[in-house]
Amino acid sequence: MRVMKLNERTLAIYFDEVIDEQLNEKIVWMKRQLEQANIKGSKDSKGIKGIKAVQNTYHMVAIHFDPYVVDASEIEAALLKYLSKPADSVIQSRTVEIPVCYDGPDLEKVAKTGKLTVSEVIRKHSETEYHVYFLGFAAGFPYLGGLSSELITPRLEQPRVKVDSGAVGIADRQTGIYTVPSPGGWNLIGRTPLELFSPTQQPNCLIQAGDKLKFVPITSEQYDLYKLSQSNQPQNIQIQYNQAMDTRPEKTQVENMQVENMQVDNTQADNTKADNIKADNTKADNTKVDNTKKPNFCSNVESTNHPNEKNQVQLNGIKVLKAGILTTIQDEGRYEGLSSGLSQSGVSDPFAYELALALVGQNKPHPVLEVTLGGFECQFEEDTTFSITGADVDVYLNEVKIKRWTTYEAGSGDRLKINTPLHGLRNYIAFGSKFHELYLFMNAYATDLKSKLGGMHGRKLMEGDSIYFAEKTDKVDAPKDKTTFNITTEDKPASDKTGWRKGSINQSLFETSHYFENLSRTTKKVRLHIGPQQDRLTQLEWQTFLETTYIVSPKSDRMGIRLEGSRFRPTGKMDILTDVIAFGAIQLTQDGTPIILMSERQTTGGYAKVANVAYDDLGILAQAKPGDQIEFVEFTNLTNNTNKTVYTNISNSLEDLIIWEDMQGVSETKKIALKYDNSSAVYHVLVERKAD
Repeated sequence: MRVMKLNERTLAIYFDEVIDEQLNEKIVWMKRQLEQANIKGSKDSKGIKGIKAVQNTYHMVAIHFDPYVVDASEIEAALLKYLSKPADSVIQSRTVEIPVCYDGPDLEKVAKTGKLTVSEVIRKHSETEYHVYFLGFAAGFPYLGGLSSELITPRLEQPRVKVDSGAVGIADRQTGIYTVPSPGGWNLIGRTPLELFSPTQQPNCLIQAGDKLKFVPITSEQYDLYKLSQSNQPQNIQIQYNQAMDTRPEKTQVENMQVENMQVDNTQADNTKADNIKADNTKADNTKVDNTKKPNFCSNVESTNHPNEKNQVQLNGIKVLKAGILTTIQDEGRYEGLSSGLSQSGVSDPFAYELALALVGQNKPHPVLEVTLGGFECQFEEDTTFSITGADVDVYLNEVKIKRWTTYEAGSGDRLKINTPLHGLRNYIAFGSKFHELYLFMNAYATDLKSKLGGMHGRKLMEGDSIYFAEKTDKVDAPKDKTTFNITTEDKPASDKTGWRKGSINQSLFETSHYFENLSRTTKKVRLHIGPQQDRLTQLEWQTFLETTYIVSPKSDRMGIRLEGSRFRPTGKMDILTDVIAFGAIQLTQDGTPIILMSERQTTGGYAKVANVAYDDLGILAQAKPGDQIEFVEFTNLTNNTNKTVYTNISNSLEDLIIWEDMQGVSETKKIALKYDNSSAVYHVLVERKAD
């Protein structure tokens, strides 16, 4: 067992790198205990405050936390305490049957690797009952244990750029199902017509950790028939399961899931009762499939109106005149969905996001607009304040050039224009007013483009979109846990009838910061920490990695930054047992390609993470354009006060970063400062509002 920080805000505990049910159940129990401790901590002083999310895989637990609310040592102590306690003996378990059309592009490769025929691969894959260890990589993606040793096949050396949802694959000792279109390095052997994840069903994931799962072969004709029925009508399906009461690791008495025949019912479904039509429990023989019937499986998808509908109240806000290449609504991210395999999403540049909010007097997780490569124009239809941070770009308010990193007031009818950045890639627009009726999913507004969740219908903004501001009397939905906010201000709008406060960056401090210095450079210096699989590289390979100048690939996006340039082929195995991917993890494939996983990354992955980018340098990477060069600098110590040059080159004291100017006779003062944190060697943005 080993405990290590993946970055300044993620702690991990690793056990033996094995797939073992008993170990996994202990890990799941620890995860639940930490989650409960965090719930208690948000209500009283007896629990642990500041835990943002807990994830597990086969053999490890990762805890995402706010270092300004809870210290990593407190979480580590709780983990060690839970290790000595037995796992809960009461568990829920179901046997779920998944139809699979075995016609994947890598089916013959798997057969050749195991010295089997294709028919033998199908039989061995479908006759096993699998244990669902966890959900990861993508929304609802199940990781399964129990794969036949004869089917073990190494991952692809180079991941596919896109794998369709429903694809069934094998990677080393694992098998699983892709639930959303995404990149992937698994060997694809088939596809299922089922939709395993839906934001409109409860629970959102059809398969849950702890379930038993069986694959049942179907023909391509049956696959097409099922997909056609899905496209014509939504299916209202009920699932029945039993609760097992005997203590593991002894065999749990579980009845097979019972489902209703897959027939479209135009009447309103009664979701309070489950139909008791039994499924055929005989083993499937892929050579004898009845093509005259639809397969007896369910999608568990229910038709509902999508969020983000404007109500009858007349509200105003901003109207998008030009949306640019990619503009999305983002906040600090969807931490609540990480354990279900949902991407964190959220802003790519946390530093620019925090300062944008501070300038308009808002707290995390207040949403902002993330504008990529400029070209954005909007018209204000309501008075408010706003700020723009991030990339070096020309910004105009009513054709008058204005500054970034400054608070401005806009009136109804004013127009804001952001050109193409001169340096950097992304800008952030924060508003003093709260938003009304955005798509809130799992307590976050962050837009997840891959899963189509959050923000504006889960998509990028388009010309003609309107974003409404909430009335001051409106109750605006927000994440429940307010203990994790890094920026604290008095709970009031930055703009009102009596006046407002204008802030601007203290240039003498900001221009000497590591962030600002790298913003205008085409060669960016990025600090990193040793990753959990750094030992897969020899000392010479590690030095080669640090000394290589990499180039940002045009294939980079919000999910990850692909690096090009001279490569070395690692002698060690880069294929690992799947574990958690932290924000800024540097993944190395077998052919030596480094990929830095960013905000819209998958939650887990099976390539070695040799390093993790220092949290405060994530913004530097977020501003890197294709063609920019990246040089890594090892930042070796996560606990000691080894480097005070993080956001600014100032000593361990409070210094003003934003200079505030009274407007329209406002009498209150507002101060923003940077506080150095000894335990994590980072500066933290603080805001204080006081009456004169």
